[in-house]
Amino acid sequence: MYAEWKWLEWRISHLPPDLKRTHYDQFHQRWRDEPLRVILALRGFYVKAGQIISNNPALVPEAYAKSLKILQEDVPAKPFAVIKKIVEEDMGKKMEDVFSSFDEVPIGSASIGQVHFAKLKAGDKKVVVKVQYPEAERYFALDFWTALKILEFVNPGLIEVMKKNQETFMSEFDYKREAKNLELMNSHVSPHFPSVQFPKPLNEHLGKRVLVMTAMEGETITKYGKKLLAEIAKTRGKTPEEFKTELRNAMRDPKKLETLSKVVPSLNETFFDVLRSALHLKNVILFWLPATYIPPNGPRLMQILFDVHGREIFNLGAFNSDPHAGNIMLDEKTGIVSLLDYGQLVTVEDEVWRENFARYIVALADEDKEEVVRRWKDLGNEFVWKPTGEINPPDITYACACFHFGGPPGIKKALSMLGIRMSKLHSDVFTKIDITKSTSQYAMLQRTCFCLIGVAQQVGAGAGVIPSQMLRSSAVQYIEECEAKRKDAKEYSEKGDIYVAEKTSLLPKLALLAFFVVARIL
Repeated sequence: MYAEWKWLEWRISHLPPDLKRTHYDQFHQRWRDEPLRVILALRGFYVKAGQIISNNPALVPEAYAKSLKILQEDVPAKPFAVIKKIVEEDMGKKMEDVFSSFDEVPIGSASIGQVHFAKLKAGDKKVVVKVQYPEAERYFALDFWTALKILEFVNPGLIEVMKKNQETFMSEFDYKREAKNLELMNSHVSPHFPSVQFPKPLNEHLGKRVLVMTAMEGETITKYGKKLLAEIAKTRGKTPEEFKTELRNAMRDPKKLETLSKVVPSLNETFFDVLRSALHLKNVILFWLPATYIPPNGPRLMQILFDVHGREIFNLGAFNSDPHAGNIMLDEKTGIVSLLDYGQLVTVEDEVWRENFARYIVALADEDKEEVVRRWKDLGNEFVWKPTGEINPPDITYACACFHFGGPPGIKKALSMLGIRMSKLHSDVFTKIDITKSTSQYAMLQRTCFCLIGVAQQVGAGAGVIPSQMLRSSAVQYIEECEAKRKDAKEYSEKGDIYVAEKTSLLPKLALLAFFVVARIL
């Protein structure tokens, strides 16, 4: 694949950009399933990497991102006989002694295990059972060892970050820890958001490789998108692929696109954006689309998700670093959003670091370049810009910040400032930037925001979702709380000083009084 790519680059180097794009698109379509094939063969850490890529179409050509979406929750599952054996060995009981029913077909499967619906024998309660593959932990450890060895040669400055990331990823294998994480979310986050809920772990059935939780209602964002597409295509008497082709062709009419741009100011290339726009413009489009299939309010949903994660990041200091579309459910009837899979909870106990990050986010949202650069260093980030040898040059630092938390527009802006082409992103970054210092929490926060951008793509919010802007209100609130705490502490300290001073001023008087009392007695 790589050899053919390099040959193609040389062969079409003399062509104009439009023709180059045609050749590149043909190449990507031809090879689109090759990364998926390799990932499914290797499993483990590579599935996680594929999930991140599939959630961020801005990072790779669309053909690969679409192919890799299966990794979000539809990785080929293990046979039920294997799952039954794991459950019974972990619980030390026959499956029939605990569950009155246990669905053999999983509702989702991913990198380290799969999830099944079941009913408990006691109370006939509907639950979900998360089952971990026995070999998954060993494979993950081996994959990280390989990645660390590669970094020793490619970029040693990232080794410590990778080690911390390894700790976060490996924590996902500890289901007892995940149960505690869910309890933390239910007690400290859920009360602040009436429309958001988390599964409740049933600790009496908790094991090393089995986690039993309350069942959530609704569909995952990933499945909701597939279901919506299939239903609309069916009304047209077409397959989903045929319908997408028809819709794209209808959108190519310049007059329709002009009308579309006036109604929906922010467009991107994903199907959901075009679909939502078409539904709003059903009188303009040449065919009718039933209004009952209008997707959820994407911008509203995304604001809820960023508000929840903002509270986790700033106020709680513990956030989910894996909020991809397969881990988010929406109940259309009630509007309740359920957040799943809290195995990868990252803790940031340092309140000073959290306040610095809050100020960094606000500065980036407000396009305050000087403040962004100042906070970048305070967060523990440092790199060498190889073309000049300069450490943290302001323009390049600001470009990196835009790339990390500026959403699709920020990525585009950053690549332009860095002079890097998307097609050569990874090779050019290592050629021009030498990362000498960074922190794992910064990297995982970046990953969280990339995951949420991927969710935005699937619910039609698209390019309008910029993490720094979406997190701004949560960051401002936290900064105000920090300032209020400092003010209260200062006032308390000053009152204490006054109290001590008053006590000190009484000492001479008390001594004189004691002298007269003693003298009188004598």
